[in-house]
Amino acid sequence: MQRDRAAATSMSPSSLLLALVCLCARPDQAGSKVDPGFSNCKEFFYHKTTPEWFTSDKYRDICQNYDNIFYFATKYDTGSRIPLWSAYRLDTKSCSTQPARRQTWFVEPQVFSLDKKPQMTTEAKSGLSIADLKSTQAINEDYQDTSYDRGHLNPFLFQCDQGRTATFTLTNAAPMDPCFIRVRWYKLEKALKDQLQKECNDIEGDPYLITGTVPSQNRKIPVQHEDEEGDRIRDYDRVSVPSHVWTAVCCDHAEKNRTFSFAFLGKNQEESQLETLSVAELNLRLPGLYGRSRSIKLFADDCNGDSEKSGNILASVRSKVLDSFKAQITDDDSQIIRETKRAKLDKDKQGIMQSKHLKEWFNTMSPLYREDKLACVLTAPSAVYREVARSDGGGATCSLTTDIQGTSKTITASGYPCTASDQCGYKGYSYSWCYTTTDEKNNDYCCVSECSLKDSYYQCWNGYKDVPCSPQYSTVTVKRTPCRPDQQCAKYFKDYYWCYTDYNNNWEYCCSPTHYCDDHGYSYRWCYTDDAHSNWQKC
Repeated sequence: MQRDRAAATSMSPSSLLLALVCLCARPDQAGSKVDPGFSNCKEFFYHKTTPEWFTSDKYRDICQNYDNIFYFATKYDTGSRIPLWSAYRLDTKSCSTQPARRQTWFVEPQVFSLDKKPQMTTEAKSGLSIADLKSTQAINEDYQDTSYDRGHLNPFLFQCDQGRTATFTLTNAAPMDPCFIRVRWYKLEKALKDQLQKECNDIEGDPYLITGTVPSQNRKIPVQHEDEEGDRIRDYDRVSVPSHVWTAVCCDHAEKNRTFSFAFLGKNQEESQLETLSVAELNLRLPGLYGRSRSIKLFADDCNGDSEKSGNILASVRSKVLDSFKAQITDDDSQIIRETKRAKLDKDKQGIMQSKHLKEWFNTMSPLYREDKLACVLTAPSAVYREVARSDGGGATCSLTTDIQGTSKTITASGYPCTASDQCGYKGYSYSWCYTTTDEKNNDYCCVSECSLKDSYYQCWNGYKDVPCSPQYSTVTVKRTPCRPDQQCAKYFKDYYWCYTDYNNNWEYCCSPTHYCDDHGYSYRWCYTDDAHSNWQKC
């Protein structure tokens, strides 16, 4: 894919006036050829035409600029403080050496004021106060101490080099459920990228994609922080949690019969069905989801969406996503689920494995795992399933166990169990603690808030101060060996993640919860085993 590498320039008075006119357009105004707000990034739109979309004085058109290069386009909602959509293309270069995932994301001064330089930058270098930034957009603090991930709209997986770094701006992110973004949507993105490379790029087609969110009016993420007196408080009603996430795909080709399009729509929740539909169908569905009556048109002429080619490619993507779920569940439950339970699942799954309908797969597998009392344990961005023992001894229960040992009365911040005769509590001190079952340290702090990632390290509030902590997030090691039943992957007073694999003190490393087992551009699979991403193991 060839891109125009136009450098960003400050806006002239005339272009500024045009941008202001655009922001004040009639609410029912339809989209047209690229408007002044997107004049520097027309290459990211099919036929260089922006979507027909609703208008509002709360919307900002952003040509996403990093280091004086434009990489994609975003329509941002300053009211909900999340992007409505990002338009981008698939980078077809070979991604050999790639920049690391950013822990601190960029912000956009131009969202606060058109007078500001139209480039993404860090909060510290933005030239704006935190209050000014918070008035129109999300900041990094908004995602701390929450159970939501910063979900990319333009996926970093689809870009290379600096283009990948450019995706780490909060104007390209929305709060997403971890199981949805790391498991279901991630597998969809991987399958989609492979199919577009094969069926579009390799035959000299041009892929155009738009990924969007539907802001929820009732769900917003709370943020915990300290006030001037050092008390922990939370801000509410700032950043909307999307109810849905969608992607529209268009492959433009010089030969009309090779042009195709299709779309996906999913609910932003743990047990989410991914609907597959045509772009025309998505155009009809979205106004109702947004609570608007005005029509939407994402691609001019719907990019040949009713063609036979569109249906065939969509079927291939469905099949690949389905196969990845089959392989994941088959591999994982063979190691984790005891033999009697596994036999029942194998019998129940045999008929389902023949299905090529993604919706049928989710409809059947979700109840199956709920009925068999299995839980999603994230190993970012894949998942494994395990049984969760109930404290009352009455069978098992299903629960998401990612980074949420924080309110446990029996697990310390480092991951060790409290002794049978003790529980976490203040017990005359200003912090929560308990005696532990390990000889390494006979007592340890306990968390009274969630164990969350802050400045590249996991921390929690112990009632008095932030202390290092360790999420218990997986039951398999880097070698896919099951951890000992009474011990999940965690730090246990070490700088890396690990677990015992038997009762003879044999142990193995685990992948960091902020990394995952994959090739990451190399010829072998590997992952980091610590928060600092300085130590790694093959997996």
